[in-house]
Amino acid sequence: MGGFLFYPYAWGSDEITVYSIASHGGIANMQDFGFQYRVHSASISGANNLYKDKADAWYLQKQWYQSFLRKQPASPNDLVFWDLINNGIDWFFNDRYKNMMKKDFRDNGLKVFHYWVKQRHKYQLSFRDILFYFLLGLKQRSRLI
Repeated sequence: MGGFLFYPYAWGSDEITVYSIASHGGIANMQDFGFQYRVHSASISGANNLYKDKADAWYLQKQWYQSFLRKQPASPNDLVFWDLINNGIDWFFNDRYKNMMKKDFRDNGLKVFHYWVKQRHKYQLSFRDILFYFLLGLKQRSRLI
């Protein structure tokens, strides 16, 4: 397939590569792990200063998923799952952005508010969502102080 798809800091590259491979030959179920994802304190996935890059990576992933899901499966069983995934993709990524905003506001306060307001249309966020998660992030920030 030419290797992993590139996303900032490789966020999402593993899972998209797995889906791409599976689309060519299906998925097999086995007792042992084929791969395992690990999160730890030094992991870049948990870095508090890369929210903009992560948001861009998720935006690219969403575009990939939407493109990937354009082709309807032939199997009626697969069609049920395809429909569920296809109809939930906007909610899934919107939820990711909201949780990330909350953490970003908690860690960085007002200095990132303008970024999220400016990018709200790209990430399909309402101003109300941004304001809500800004206040929620500040509330969590005050608990840390």
